[in-house]
Amino acid sequence: MPEYVEGKIYLWEKPERSGTRYNSLADALIAARGVRDTDGYVNPRLENDPFYGFVASRAEQFFGGEAGRVLISSDYDVDGTTSAVILGRAFKALGWQIRIFIPNRFQDNYGVNYNRMEELYKEWPYTRLITSDCGATELAGLSKFSKEKGVEVMVLDHHKRGAVGEGVLEINPHMGGADVQEHGYSTAVLAAMLIRAGMEKYPCLRPLLTGAEILAGLSAMADSASMLVQGARYCAKAFLAGANSSDAGPGVRALIDVAGITQSPTTTDINFKVIPLINAAGRLRDADIIVALFQEEDPSVARDIAEKLKTINKKRRMLQESVQQQALSLYREGDRVLIACHKDWHPGVVGPAAGQIAELLGIPVFLGGFVPARKTFSFSGRSGNGTDIHALLKVSVGDLPVHFGGHKVALGLKIGESDIECLDKLREALLKNAPKSTKPRAKISKVLRPASMNLANWNELTKMEPFGVDNPSPLFCLPNVTLKMQLLPSIANSCKGVLTDETGHHIPVLIFRNAKLAGTRSFHGHVVGELVNSINRNMNEMQFIIKDIIPQVP
Repeated sequence: MPEYVEGKIYLWEKPERSGTRYNSLADALIAARGVRDTDGYVNPRLENDPFYGFVASRAEQFFGGEAGRVLISSDYDVDGTTSAVILGRAFKALGWQIRIFIPNRFQDNYGVNYNRMEELYKEWPYTRLITSDCGATELAGLSKFSKEKGVEVMVLDHHKRGAVGEGVLEINPHMGGADVQEHGYSTAVLAAMLIRAGMEKYPCLRPLLTGAEILAGLSAMADSASMLVQGARYCAKAFLAGANSSDAGPGVRALIDVAGITQSPTTTDINFKVIPLINAAGRLRDADIIVALFQEEDPSVARDIAEKLKTINKKRRMLQESVQQQALSLYREGDRVLIACHKDWHPGVVGPAAGQIAELLGIPVFLGGFVPARKTFSFSGRSGNGTDIHALLKVSVGDLPVHFGGHKVALGLKIGESDIECLDKLREALLKNAPKSTKPRAKISKVLRPASMNLANWNELTKMEPFGVDNPSPLFCLPNVTLKMQLLPSIANSCKGVLTDETGHHIPVLIFRNAKLAGTRSFHGHVVGELVNSINRNMNEMQFIIKDIIPQVP
């Protein structure tokens, strides 16, 4: 049984002691994660993924047939846009006329929109329909649509499946074995697998492979694909290595440039600087601009589009911070759940706002904004402490006019404007049924001395990239240290300072956007955090980002 030690924010699992001596810090950390296939971890290959064989068995049918018109209907997030672009490039190379449909978050909603499919068919009669990053729950409806229109339908998706649809070609990891289903995929990674598997039969696909793998890597990092599965890991590594190359295309290079990344990007760079630029478009406007960016061949035009995304993302941050401040003011100390909505809250930012507050308070949070076109309050829920919020809603909704869907840590729910008065009853039920709030659990990777937080060890850690689901960035405990901190007025809930150990060795440290720790000015004890390389003016500057403080030695 693991042992735990309590920090101010988290309940920390102590690292297991090992009598084995390793050649490097990275080797020790990889072994501690229980990685059996070390070579597959360090040098993954797309074709070694456990689901690749299934994808390859359907590649010829997916790409085959007489060239005609293909409509690719996708989602408005990173995975939806990147997978649509990858598939669009492939079918264009095969001689098809292509059209990509990206729904509007506020007008079309998520998933397959049959009204829009009908409109597009009348306007531009297509012979093949591909749903990408959606459609898994609409197989029966798509089967009916296929028969009525005489259109081939193919579904490339990674979400849980609904009722099976006759005559629909489906590629979904949930059709694979247990070794596939236990891990997360992204649709764009599946699209890259199709390119690789199909290029033997269709050589015109071969020049598209590297670019497809790079885009799929961006999708894998954005869509929480498992960074232990070889397909997603391979593509994510391809993105980190090739984001600045000609194979990435002008759109990706423009994003990297506008994000201010001057060196080879890390997972942290992508998660905090690049992915928000892309998602902001779908949250506030149409995501068609993302498709246009990745399709653009002129670097100057791509740069202009990326600058527009930067402006949109700046607005997104302002709207999100406003929602967070207002929602936090409604929180009552001791409540196990926070649920709130406002007509002035932008529905495109309530999701990330709920996530930030849930992490801060350690409770489930549901925030809603108003969608005038549908006269509906659209909520996003986030768990915050591991509570299964899908199960919590299931026992709390009863016969209330509330519609919801998602999974245990993130979901969406909708309440019509005329029914919003039921929110008080829903709040009462959630507060009654929510489990007692407990500190979220996390794991210390290793206990080290501050002197170990150096460039050599940071370079070691880069061997473990890309970080993400199933392969988090290592968190180190530095025991018996003293902190001296000062406020960073330009960044909310942040401060910087110096950490000193018993030998007098000191390193720069940062508390970043952490309201529970931002008031820390001095502390003696033990800290947990991660090592980052804050490259400044092309100089390496090691910095320790503090995640928690602990009063006793792990």
